[in-house]
Amino acid sequence: MHSGVTAEVDHERAVEGRFHRGGPVEVAVLVVTYRNAAHIDALVADLRREAAAVSLRVIIADNSSSDSTLAVARRHDDVIAVATGGNLGYSGGLNVAMSHAGTAEAVLVLNPDLRVSDGAINTMLRRLRLDQRIGAVVPLINDAHGQVYPSLRREPTLVRACADGALGRVWQGRPGALSEYVRSADAYRRAHPIEWATGAAILIRRDAAAAVGSWDERFFLYSEETDFQRRLREAGFQIWFEPDAVVVHEGSGSGTSADLVALTIVNRVRYMDKHAPRRAGAFRAAVVVGEQLRRDPSHARARWALARRARWAELPRAERDPIMPEEFPAASIIIPAHDEAAVIERTLRPLSPLAEDGRVEVIVVCNGCADDTAARARAIPGVRVLETAVPSKTAALNLGDEHATHWPRIYLDADIGVSPEALEPVIRALADGHALAGRPAFRVVTEGASPLVRAYYRARDRMPSTRGALWGAGAYGLSEEGHGRLGRFPDVTADDLHVDRLFHAAEKTLPDGAPVEVTPPRTADALVRVLTRNRRGPAEQGVETAPSSLRELARTVVGPLTAADALVYAGFALAGRVKGNRAARKGQSDWERDESSRSVGSALPASSVDHVILTRFNLPTPGPESLVRAREGWLRERIDLFERYTVPSVSRQTERSFRWIVYLDPQSPSWLLERLAPHVAAGLFTPLYRESVSWQDVAADARSLTGASGSILLTTNLDNDDAIADDFVHRLQTLARANPHAALFLGRGIIAHGDEVYLRRDDENAFCSVAEPWDAPLTAWRDWHTLLRNHLPVVTDRGRPAWLQVVHGGNVSNRVRGVRVSPDSHRTLFGDLLDDVPSPPAGTVAFDRLVRSPARYSRETARGLGKRAFVAVAGKDGLDRLKARIATR
Repeated sequence: MHSGVTAEVDHERAVEGRFHRGGPVEVAVLVVTYRNAAHIDALVADLRREAAAVSLRVIIADNSSSDSTLAVARRHDDVIAVATGGNLGYSGGLNVAMSHAGTAEAVLVLNPDLRVSDGAINTMLRRLRLDQRIGAVVPLINDAHGQVYPSLRREPTLVRACADGALGRVWQGRPGALSEYVRSADAYRRAHPIEWATGAAILIRRDAAAAVGSWDERFFLYSEETDFQRRLREAGFQIWFEPDAVVVHEGSGSGTSADLVALTIVNRVRYMDKHAPRRAGAFRAAVVVGEQLRRDPSHARARWALARRARWAELPRAERDPIMPEEFPAASIIIPAHDEAAVIERTLRPLSPLAEDGRVEVIVVCNGCADDTAARARAIPGVRVLETAVPSKTAALNLGDEHATHWPRIYLDADIGVSPEALEPVIRALADGHALAGRPAFRVVTEGASPLVRAYYRARDRMPSTRGALWGAGAYGLSEEGHGRLGRFPDVTADDLHVDRLFHAAEKTLPDGAPVEVTPPRTADALVRVLTRNRRGPAEQGVETAPSSLRELARTVVGPLTAADALVYAGFALAGRVKGNRAARKGQSDWERDESSRSVGSALPASSVDHVILTRFNLPTPGPESLVRAREGWLRERIDLFERYTVPSVSRQTERSFRWIVYLDPQSPSWLLERLAPHVAAGLFTPLYRESVSWQDVAADARSLTGASGSILLTTNLDNDDAIADDFVHRLQTLARANPHAALFLGRGIIAHGDEVYLRRDDENAFCSVAEPWDAPLTAWRDWHTLLRNHLPVVTDRGRPAWLQVVHGGNVSNRVRGVRVSPDSHRTLFGDLLDDVPSPPAGTVAFDRLVRSPARYSRETARGLGKRAFVAVAGKDGLDRLKARIATR
């Protein structure tokens, strides 16, 4: 290939130092950035020097940096700088960058904080051209001090994991069979084939990249290069180390934190789940033991995450920016429905705006329905309904295909809790040609199910095979090319299993983003019925899963609790197998339907919660607060705080299914509205202009904004100078589904005061929420947050910190409370909001715990008791009058 590309570009080579935005090039350089504004210019300068010898196209894909990274990149008019649409992680960012690579002989993946030495790219390209079997070349990496960084690695194995855990710190020079790291000095002096290397810099032959497919987005950060290079080797390509090509890694472009350390280790287990599922359980046990032996304080969160797989969802993962309907990729969504009147509306309503806009075609195929499923579906704006008397899911899928006009296609079960954010990454990957088939991430909602059912699904979740297949989510998609391989759906019970078997791993996309929600059977009897049907699906297709499932299940056992779950799983599987075999012998082929998950009172998916965040920005406010707001400069200070803390923290939420109302004074100055306009245009919040707002007004506004489409209204107060943790909305909605009529509080948070950070527990804090039915809503503004207990039961979650209050001059009531802590273990909860806060000396923290904190606690206790006593006597109005009198002095 290279001779053809070179011939085309030689006579069109641009002025030295310029990059080619279009046309064929020798190398397309892919750079994924996240808050790398300080590194861009230096890297681009190095690449311009390299462009004198090699024709380059430079693509910078930015993962929603909160600094000026994208602006700095766009100052270079010959660089293709694109926003990825969120923080998609390294793999997701590379896939976006690859879609802009165009015609190129090779692609070069570079970390943004690298410096490229003279001739490095040309040297790697020459090595790549020596042999068509070479699929990738990696350079020598030096650190900022000129020392060789040990970038070469060996394939992870169970033996190496055990040796690294037991001997990692005491015997670094151990044999290769006992270590993943290649530390021999000789190995870094000569060119030779390797197993894999760190992904800071890697030149990949373009046809080799096409052969293995997209980067696996399950690996948000770390292990994605291990996975990609393994797939290159499995496709028959070699990976070469070229020491004459040198790059310098100046720093850690992604930063370090307890969460990132944990993700590094957890992703090693994820890697084994994918490539060696039979050994994954033992590998994970070896990693757990190794971490316990080390007892490295910086790995405390890693040990916490390894203990339970469910905790992995709390580590960094792909987060997408809010998607406007006009930006959503085109697709057809086909939903087969047989008597789904109880659930069809909750599945369709989140898709309705996309269907109305015309970007997405939503087709419901009612097959053999005896209820009013079709009428309910037709009532949803934008939805197209087809009807057939044949009660067959696969026949319905084929009928939907015959009428669908868009590609790719998503096939969605009618009882799945879905959001556009869950489907978008799959649709985009299929549309861009990164994959032929895929499915969204999924979460099994076991709240409300019996203990035995929950145990079954805990064990199932630990089995790696459930995470690498298209089945299990109730949703999967096909590109036009992928559908060509399928043809028509055959008459089988398990259509998702049939489709899954048509594609190998490199042809699938399984992004780890917002999940769809699967509601499983609520009772043991219902679960057995479903498993009976599930047994029939593989049997029809000649698939025998029992032996491999049993081995996989055994490897999930790492203690008494996991053993108990495994026994429950085995019992249910056996019962389903026996009933399925008995039905097959009798020639029975009924569809064993689960009604328990469709009944009233079953767990509600996220789409059933209408969540509205409420912010009072500059409403005319009576009482002592009005005196503070009347001070010169208050409004300008407040918009600065709002944009520094509140806006970015809401933008980063891992759960996007919420609306945000910001109430504004109708007489707001024009400069304020201009400051807010970009956030409104981006769809981040809805501004409402009011002279006053009662809780009844809030209820009416929430109804108007959401359409009251969910089963629960969840309202949350958020002040305009505060911030929330990235998983704040997700935690609240989970709490609301379990407590659909209560005042809800996330009880732990952070107080920031200058360079000091305090951990605060406040079970009735200002970040109050109310979950309630829509019939007569009270909302979170019904009363003071400390008095909501007079109206509703109170539920408090005291998990990790969920909110951040900033003490500043314009505060009405915030002040330093809680205990002094280091910000290090809390930084990743709040994006970059704590990045500038230094870690205090241990002595300072100890002094605060022993002396200052008890004094604050005593003072706050006395203040609280006095306030309650005063309110009991003089009422809320009396307290406001007292505050006003104090404020005017």
